[in-house]
Amino acid sequence: MTVAERVAMLRAHFGREVGITGPQYTLLMAVLQLGDGVGVPPRAVADHLRVTRAFVALEAGRLVRAGVLAKRANPADGRSNLLSLTPRGRRMLDRLIPEVRAVNDLFFAGLDAPGYACARRLMARLLADSAKALKRVARSRA
Repeated sequence: MTVAERVAMLRAHFGREVGITGPQYTLLMAVLQLGDGVGVPPRAVADHLRVTRAFVALEAGRLVRAGVLAKRANPADGRSNLLSLTPRGRRMLDRLIPEVRAVNDLFFAGLDAPGYACARRLMARLLADSAKALKRVARSRA
């Protein structure tokens, strides 16, 4: 829990640096990572961040109004949209890159490449197993 709280604190810091919230910063970074300049469906962002589609829709709307995120019809599926960074949004994130790198270098300083790969595998396993635990708890409440 302490690590998760610290990650949230760092994301809040990065967001404040450019005038948005930590969750909005996280959403923009997901769009950047997943969209590859082409755009990404909101559902993919929600799945990647493990948040609800409603959360993505709400925050994306705020970011569109702020001029840092663009939403357009998905040419491959007329029922959905694609999210992408605007030039202003890309400049915003580009300004953060030196600070994000410096912080990440400190945050992950104790991990070499094999250690980082091991940590990624462990986190993937914990995510999968925690989902099973949550399903069990949800069933017991029903």
